[in-house]
Amino acid sequence: MFRNEQIITLFHTLGNHELYNFDRAAMSYLFDKYLFEHSHSEHSFGVNNPKAALSTIDGDTSHPLYYKFYPAEGVKFISLDTYDISVLGYAESHPKFQLAAALLEQYHGHRDQDLWDTDQALPPGPNRRFQASNGALSEEQLAWLDAELADSDLQQEIVVVFGHVGLHPGSCGWDSLLWNYERVLEIFGNHQCVVAYFSGHAHNAGYALDGGSGIHYVVYHGVIETAPTEDCFATVSLFADPGRLVVDGRGVEQSLTLPFTAPDKRRKEGLKLSSADGGDGSSVDGVGEDGSSAALEELPETTVVATVVQCMMEVEVEV
Repeated sequence: MFRNEQIITLFHTLGNHELYNFDRAAMSYLFDKYLFEHSHSEHSFGVNNPKAALSTIDGDTSHPLYYKFYPAEGVKFISLDTYDISVLGYAESHPKFQLAAALLEQYHGHRDQDLWDTDQALPPGPNRRFQASNGALSEEQLAWLDAELADSDLQQEIVVVFGHVGLHPGSCGWDSLLWNYERVLEIFGNHQCVVAYFSGHAHNAGYALDGGSGIHYVVYHGVIETAPTEDCFATVSLFADPGRLVVDGRGVEQSLTLPFTAPDKRRKEGLKLSSADGGDGSSVDGVGEDGSSAALEELPETTVVATVVQCMMEVEVEV
């Protein structure tokens, strides 16, 4: 999928299957060559990520693979690296590998890495997320995310976030959830700008709505679980007036209409913000106190269109 000549600019999110085949140094090279340094001839997306390189450890020189871009004025997309803390893609001497390994050993009770990717030693419930196929956001990435959302609050931007691993317990099983999902939900809940989070990883479609913050959590079906004769993709359109995301699912993918309240109106109405609990695996209903959606006056004619599959999002802008 990494290539120079594209009809539509591709924006990649790191997943576990990439890290089964490439280390983070190789992924950093690919992201640099085909994404961070890529310029689209017809539209400037303002792709930006923290460029400070990590220390070289055992020949591993990599940098953060989380980033932001702007598909349209007043709209920010953020791609998270849900394997920032992980046993995948790092040398075993790397501090982030060691941090992840210590966490997995704590919950599994052993250091057999081949068995860290199962839930055999994990009781049913939240602890089943501590598997090698999942990961966590680092403190640095959490701070970056918080700062980006604070800036978007000030700019009254609409923010859509995407990552490979699920964030809301109501949208997927515990075995497909980010290790420190609660930290991310807390950060989301402290800001007015986030309207949705899109992910894959679980191989089964899922959906949840945080009634306190009004944030939608959408999980896409896995292409690998789809018959060759069936389609498995969706087109997501973002409309500013009234505020809504329309998911047009094809084949096994679900179709959804996801209303949202614009950030400026959330502030005026004092919308209650909260991190989702969802500990029982159920979704939470409701958008705003009156259930209404709002127009965003700054973008009266703008539609952002994204085609989404398990590990890829394609974005084009129509104005």
